[in-house]
Amino acid sequence: MSNNKCCAGRQPRVAIFAGLLFMATQAAAYAAPSQPSATTVSEILTGMAENTKGLTSYEVPFHIDAHFKKFIFSKRVPLDGIRYFKAPDKSALKMTNVPAQAKDFSQIYSWLGTPTTWPSIYDITLASTNSLGVYELRATYKPNSKVHALLDKAAQSTVDHILLDVDAQTFDPVRVAWFYHNGSRITMNITTGIVGGYHLPKRESVDMSLPDHHVNALITFGTYQTNILIPDATFSK
Repeated sequence: MSNNKCCAGRQPRVAIFAGLLFMATQAAAYAAPSQPSATTVSEILTGMAENTKGLTSYEVPFHIDAHFKKFIFSKRVPLDGIRYFKAPDKSALKMTNVPAQAKDFSQIYSWLGTPTTWPSIYDITLASTNSLGVYELRATYKPNSKVHALLDKAAQSTVDHILLDVDAQTFDPVRVAWFYHNGSRITMNITTGIVGGYHLPKRESVDMSLPDHHVNALITFGTYQTNILIPDATFSK
């Protein structure tokens, strides 16, 4: 009789423990990172393009904390300006009183292209990666395609290939790296936010390892104005 009472008292506790254990294992299963399912380059680029569907232009103020190194010399330079974009692929970074050290840096944005224009410029393949939750695209210039001449000039070389990491859930770009034949490398890490329904950069960190100097910069973007009139002359060199 006493044994039955003892067991009867334990059963609710056992049931509660089993229920908590089940919920914990289910939560862990949902929280555990996993590799994205296989897809195609076209599907990834389409997902990226959907994030800015309907966006015709924007301008946004920015602040840059930049650190320039050349041999034993080092200088920190704060910079401010405005970034402009106009569909399909015009982009510019305008700064006032640009120091000589920052000219190479500003050229990154002179022409970047967009997911809708990249297929006409690059041969793009889906690369293998050990990073969880991202797709990695590998791009090489097509013969006779438009190249990023200003960026190549800054690196004193030509691009060997480009790697672009894309968030597998949101299709936001998270990292892009340009690799040059002479060993130069330019890397950009991107933090994206949603502005008026569009996925747009909120912060970017840039590392430029060039033949005769090195640049680190953190760019913080302010309030966007979207779908406004921007003259084409804004993008002239």
